[in-house]
Amino acid sequence: MNRASLRVKVNRYLYLFFISVFILCVLFQFFTVGLAMFVDSSNWVYHRSLVHLFGWNIPLLLLLFAYLGSLPRLMYWHIFGLFILIFAMYFTANMSFKIPWIGALHPLFGLFLLGIACLNLRSIIKMTFNKIEQ
Repeated sequence: MNRASLRVKVNRYLYLFFISVFILCVLFQFFTVGLAMFVDSSNWVYHRSLVHLFGWNIPLLLLLFAYLGSLPRLMYWHIFGLFILIFAMYFTANMSFKIPWIGALHPLFGLFLLGIACLNLRSIIKMTFNKIEQ
């Protein structure tokens, strides 16, 4: 195995790891909302805090590993979709005091975020383990 193919393989595995972590974080966000709504409202602090840890950081790492892993253009569109939806999540959370109905879009965008992340995971699994070179 030459040095370039080893670099590509390692970065694709890192991409796979970080998109998996991102999906787990999004799922945990849904869990913290459930905790805040049905157990104790003090759990909202976990929902608000967690997003600042993974929201922009992991997609930036995904962008880096997509480049270093020589991933196809489709993966960049997936990452762009994640960035747009994260922005939409921040927007709907912070602007609902001015436009009340916009807060209702927040959980919908969360589902879209999870969906795109899962599509992204499926694509990288196919590229990594099925020897798809695109």
